[in-house]
Amino acid sequence: MLTERSGTLQQCIDDHSNLKQHKMIAFQKVASRCEAMLQEDRRYFMFGIFKTDTRTDDHCQAIWLKQLIRCYKHMLQFAQNETEKKEVITKGKKCVARLQQSLPSMEDRTCFQGLQFSVGEFCECIEDYDEAAKTLETLCPNLTDHELIKEKLNKYEKKASILLHKMHMQEQ
Repeated sequence: MLTERSGTLQQCIDDHSNLKQHKMIAFQKVASRCEAMLQEDRRYFMFGIFKTDTRTDDHCQAIWLKQLIRCYKHMLQFAQNETEKKEVITKGKKCVARLQQSLPSMEDRTCFQGLQFSVGEFCECIEDYDEAAKTLETLCPNLTDHELIKEKLNKYEKKASILLHKMHMQEQ
């Protein structure tokens, strides 16, 4: 299951074809697979020891939602028309809302910042800058540009800081 989750989306991203329609179809297949995995009821074993049931494991559900949000983000690049783009945005917003519901219970987990960043990044992609800024600002410490250079930030704090800076530059 872990390999499938990691490799499902990566296959489309690594595809070197430049055909927009081919990419869109590939991402649609990945999205439908991720949606199916969200609904599927599997028991997960590691080294023969029962670990969890996928339908009741909030971590598993959140990671699949993150993959789905990433997929919708990529699909926005390949949408052929406004109708297709609106459909992708609607589906993405539903996934973001589901993920945001589960985030408060996951604050103590290591995946929390990655999940939160994916929400902010998707909001930035659909040009919902207020929501993106609100989400990303919780990830980055309240530092000045000079302090950002000196401060040791983790991966998601750096990414959020860069994305926030980019959004502020676009506003000006």
